[in-house]
Amino acid sequence: MEETHGQLLLVVHRKAGLWLPAGHVEPGEDPWAAVVRESRKELGIEAGASPVAGERPFFLTVTRTWG
Repeated sequence: MEETHGQLLLVVHRKAGLWLPAGHVEPGEDPWAAVVRESRKELGIEAGASPVAGERPFFLTVTRTWG
């Protein structure tokens, strides 16, 4: 079993003024698929599901921005 460290990468979203996970969900994309895709693309790592939430995120925000 792979060792985990309970870490999460967050970045400052300048337009939203919030600390958010890097990347975004494409229109019509499953949120977990977005996590896997963005983790691979942005961090070069394979995402692993949380023992608490599994592959079903339990918190999702939508922030409208301009530009």
